[in-house]
Amino acid sequence: MASAAAGERLGQRHQVALYSAQSTYGTPVTPATSLGACEWELENNSNNLRVFGPGSASALAVRGGTVESRARLRWSHVQTGVKTLLQKVGRSSSVVPLVTVGLGYKDDEGTPVRSASQLQDAKVGRLSLAFDKSQGNAPITAEMELVGGLITTVTSLDPATLATTPWMVADCHFTRGGSSYPIVALTCEIDNDLAPIYKVSGTAPSSFHRGHAELLERQIRVRGSMTLQATSGVTLLGQTISSFAAVMTCTNPDDAVSLILTFAGMTFDEETMSGKDELLWTIGYTATSCAIT
Repeated sequence: MASAAAGERLGQRHQVALYSAQSTYGTPVTPATSLGACEWELENNSNNLRVFGPGSASALAVRGGTVESRARLRWSHVQTGVKTLLQKVGRSSSVVPLVTVGLGYKDDEGTPVRSASQLQDAKVGRLSLAFDKSQGNAPITAEMELVGGLITTVTSLDPATLATTPWMVADCHFTRGGSSYPIVALTCEIDNDLAPIYKVSGTAPSSFHRGHAELLERQIRVRGSMTLQATSGVTLLGQTISSFAAVMTCTNPDDAVSLILTFAGMTFDEETMSGKDELLWTIGYTATSCAIT
């Protein structure tokens, strides 16, 4: 048996990786929904200050700075059931929604030898999606970074699995102005540019003394590239730059679930035509916003 209490090594099968929507800042909820088949890292940075003085080679004092907490998730094949989490990168009324994340383990000894770190007041700072089906159907891959607040230890989280199918892309197309183009490969990064805000108040905080008071959403940055089987027809060398609304739709053939990326203010920055084995057009793009449905 693998037991953390006995000093034995633990594997991916022991992992607990859960999240739940959180409605109120400062009030975490119990993580209950599986993050799916992912890899993860949880970073808690203390930003300690070391004070040195004359006459001593050692630090005279060490004081804790402002705490910074981040969780990084990676999916080599996104399951369709993760769609609800991917949608958390979007802004509702200009605000990124809060989630509580639980990451940890449950060893083979079972109850009560288990432990997880609960990250509260977390928001999706950045999401990257990609696939390349040039050699046939391919899974959607994803990376997500969450910026959060206080991390606490909990011992009552059970592992949960996600039974939905991997998002094997067989049908993905780009639609602009009523015209549709099959997509061979795609990358898309949505960055909310989150900034922790540290406030100096009249009284000491009751908890999370060294943490931020809120997370501020700054400018949205949307960028990526796509490879098409035909030219888009957009002129990049004109006197003015055209922006437009566009939609990318990726449908999983196994369960007919679609991932729809709706862009506003899309512009093309470059277009490369290549003709090695077949003619393909690769386009770099930016947009003012992207909604996931």
